[in-house]
Amino acid sequence: AWLANAPNGDVYITWVRWNPYPSGPIDVEVVRSANGGTSYAAVANPLTGGVNPQAAGPTGTCGRPALNGNIRYLPSPQIAVGPDGLLFAGGEAGQIYRVGADGSPKEIATTGGFIYGVTLDGSGDVFACDFGNGAVMRISAGAVSSYSNGTAKRPMRVPNFAAFDVTGNLYVTDSGEWDDDEGLVYRIAPGGATEIWAEATPRFPNGCCLTASGDALLVVESRGRAVVRVPIEDDGSS
Repeated sequence: AWLANAPNGDVYITWVRWNPYPSGPIDVEVVRSANGGTSYAAVANPLTGGVNPQAAGPTGTCGRPALNGNIRYLPSPQIAVGPDGLLFAGGEAGQIYRVGADGSPKEIATTGGFIYGVTLDGSGDVFACDFGNGAVMRISAGAVSSYSNGTAKRPMRVPNFAAFDVTGNLYVTDSGEWDDDEGLVYRIAPGGATEIWAEATPRFPNGCCLTASGDALLVVESRGRAVVRVPIEDDGSS
């Protein structure tokens, strides 16, 4: 599941549902909160009855077999909006894409890893959660560098999603292994200094976003099937 905070403060959560699981087609479902994440209401599905990604045959959209019918993780594109209004997304071979105003994608860089969530800072640099490299990668004017790979005590395992606050701190969910309930949230200060910020979302933390007021981080726990509100204290701690 993925979170997004609209300019008016509304919070949106999106996820993929197999209908039925695992043999049927897929739906993309969305809910919206108009009160900062306290309660949610469904909005219209952007996709209903899509091709099952476990199908062994090629589809018209990807033109290739879906991992021979044995897919472990659905690499749904996690899209970010840049300061110029253009869309950015990552690929399962480390690609970083920019989508033009006409809808045409262009590969602007590659990390050689496996990209989950992407986000951008105010200058337009892309920060990509790279599962393949176990790091958050930074793409600046086409140049790729490692921004953070966690801490010495806890290197990144499954960096999944990231969100900036207004001062430039980057909050990154690390999902850990599915059944181990070892997920956490890092906070990366401007320049790359990294700390373990919160361990209150261990059940496979996934998408995240800040509240409109910036006083909390909302985190989706995929295994917990919950949205957890983690307060940001005045001193920056959780």
